[in-house]
Amino acid sequence: MGKLEPIRDAVVVRPEMSETAKKLKEAGIALPSNAPETAKGRGVVEAVGPGVHQNWVFVPTCVKVGDVVLFQSYEEPRDIDGEKLYVIRESMIDAVVKTE
Repeated sequence: MGKLEPIRDAVVVRPEMSETAKKLKEAGIALPSNAPETAKGRGVVEAVGPGVHQNWVFVPTCVKVGDVVLFQSYEEPRDIDGEKLYVIRESMIDAVVKTE
């Protein structure tokens, strides 16, 4: 990914590969072109905007680069420099997945 700098509360999310796609690729099996490679609604945060002003108060974004998140998306990922990425508002993120 090139240098992509989100503004306001925008978050760039790289969708995670689905478990099925991971297992097939590890086994050396090619996926059909119409098979979904990514897990819908789950991904890794690649870039984060600084935050927004609400009621005259600056509210920074809560997520950070590297977080695994569950998010809502009603559109297809964007093709940015040959990579499929979502650019969403922080309010579209439902949860951060903790891996402790």
